[in-house]
Amino acid sequence: MLFIPFIYFTILFVFLARRHRGMDVSAYMVLLYAFSAFFAILIDARHIYDTNGVCAEMPITLGATLSYCALLTVSIVPFSRMRSTTLQQVNITKPGLFDAFSWLLIITFFLTFLMLGRDIYSVISSADLSEVRRAVYAGEEGESLSMSDLEWWLILPNTLFSQFSPIAILFFYINVSSNRKSNLFNYVLLLSSITPILSAILIAGRSQIIYWLLSYMFCFLLFKNQMDKQQKKVVLRPFIVLAGAMVVFFASVTLARFTTFSLDSSTNTFNSVIAYILFFEQLYFGCSRINYNNFFNNYVCSQHTFNRIMPVSHYFVLDPGWTLGDYRALIQSQTGMNIGIFYTFLGDLMVDLDKSGMLLFVLLFAIVSTYMSRQESDNTIPVSRMLLIQLLALIPLQGIFYYSFHRVDVGYYVIGTIILSMCFKYKFKRS
Repeated sequence: MLFIPFIYFTILFVFLARRHRGMDVSAYMVLLYAFSAFFAILIDARHIYDTNGVCAEMPITLGATLSYCALLTVSIVPFSRMRSTTLQQVNITKPGLFDAFSWLLIITFFLTFLMLGRDIYSVISSADLSEVRRAVYAGEEGESLSMSDLEWWLILPNTLFSQFSPIAILFFYINVSSNRKSNLFNYVLLLSSITPILSAILIAGRSQIIYWLLSYMFCFLLFKNQMDKQQKKVVLRPFIVLAGAMVVFFASVTLARFTTFSLDSSTNTFNSVIAYILFFEQLYFGCSRINYNNFFNNYVCSQHTFNRIMPVSHYFVLDPGWTLGDYRALIQSQTGMNIGIFYTFLGDLMVDLDKSGMLLFVLLFAIVSTYMSRQESDNTIPVSRMLLIQLLALIPLQGIFYYSFHRVDVGYYVIGTIILSMCFKYKFKRS
């Protein structure tokens, strides 16, 4: 059973790549899940299940396997309409608004760097990142921050716009592919896309690095046929520099996490740094498929809630005192299962909405994504719809780990993207 998703997604990837004459965004998403399924096989073959509950060993069942493949396919296939071979241009209906929002993202980046620069340097220069990780798990990560005396007007842009990294990347590609703005401006705009990574560095986190890489490749595949060789060099040069730095930090954090977690002695037999990294990355990328199976077979939904599906509305309207930690503790007390793990976005939907709710969510998501991914008769697409397509695509793209929109600050990005899309689409007349 464990081999079925890998075989299925590999075949589906080949089919999409051949049908669309090369790699496109849908084939890219499928390849990611084939990659994850392959690492799940390695976890089982090497028997490196984590005894701390990150990836528990349990029987793989047919029902869980079939639902996993089917629901992911339904979620990804709508984006097959976004073919890089047919898409010609993204229409910017309001260039002034486009540039103004670009500057807002740039300003947010520099304010964030101003606030966190000293603390970021302290973490990067730390000789022991495992200590940083231990502080995070102990709830002490905020004690060393030096921004407590900053005024609210400095903190507010970071709070509201720090998660708008995907839009910064998208706007960067639109500018480059259409020869808008200078390379200097575009590079600064791209630099603003790492704003959430700056905050993640303070807790020695890795997820934001992975998300940035996934979003960057998504946009590259979407725009690759709109760019000539020189334009491709413009987008690939900064990617190599930024990605290289991110990979180094990612590997360092992996080692820190290895020393933070207490693993079974039978698995703690590696002697080299590379072996440590490979060990943990197998768990990191492969456990989602295995954990989904475990939750599908063993989790019993005690209550239906949208507190993670729509975190902003829940936090500010329904339950202002709600925290993610409280919810995790509640679920564990009711079911005995730890939801603070990777089990794909489907797993989060299943926990909050039950299996029937998960199915309805995926079907609704597929309908909306199919409608949004349509192109005009001239193979163009307005920037208003491109923003929503990217927003929707992030659910299965980042969902290889979990439902990434579950946090309140990410909820600002979701709502902000919808509002920004409406501003590009509609003309607002003064009364």
